Amino acid sequence: MYATASCSRFRCLNAPPLRNAAKAVYINSSVRGLATPAGETPATDTTTSAAKPKGRPTYFKDTPVPTLDEYLDIDQPLTPAEMLALRPRTAKVGKKEITRLPSWLKTSIPSPNTSAGFKAIKADLRGLGLHTVCEEARCPNIGECWGGSDKASATATIMLMGDTCTRGCRFCSVKTARKAKGAWDLAPLDPHEPENTAEALRRWGLGYVVLTSVDRDDLLDGGAAHFAETIAKIKSKSREGAGEKSSSKR
Repeated sequence: MYATASCSRFRCLNAPPLRNAAKAVYINSSVRGLATPAGETPATDTTTSAAKPKGRPTYFKDTPVPTLDEYLDIDQPLTPAEMLALRPRTAKVGKKEITRLPSWLKTSIPSPNTSAGFKAIKADLRGLGLHTVCEEARCPNIGECWGGSDKASATATIMLMGDTCTRGCRFCSVKTARKAKGAWDLAPLDPHEPENTAEALRRWGLGYVVLTSVDRDDLLDGGAAHFAETIAKIKSKSREGAGEKSSSKR
């Protein structure tokens, strides 16, 4: 009888509800032992907080802009011709009708007959065997840069070390060299290019010139000596005008 009562009592104490309750009491007492007593403030690390730089405060400034009513406030109504000019122009290409670009977004096609400066620069480039980014990269502003204007002098971007690059950038229109059996299919550097470049700039009398180059991974120095020689020749022949050098990074 006592054995049975003893076993039943142990079974009751070891039942799942009582076991879980005892475990919860133990966890709560352990966690509360780590808590901060009431009335005390936790200690902070003053060294790290003082060492942190304070960020600049953000200021918001309202800029007055015209309201929609001010935009729509027109003294006189538009004439039929003005309303027609605001209407998008369309053109039919084959069986498809497209919307034409506005006139201010277009550039005129350069022609030697329209600009004397454009004609002179193009002729000298062919005669001296030089290359420019304007032509090789098919820049749409070539007519404005080479021709110049009343407000700005003509500019040009000379591309040294040939017209073929060892890189294959997808966004660029410059020709890319091929590498077969570990060797690049590229012509050697033109030893007369530095002298011809300086002579061309002396003839043109440009107000600004930019020197750039293709990538030549086939050369040990990447063409640095060739670049330096070109700059030295230009300085010896052209004392006036400004320019900049934009070399490729290896």
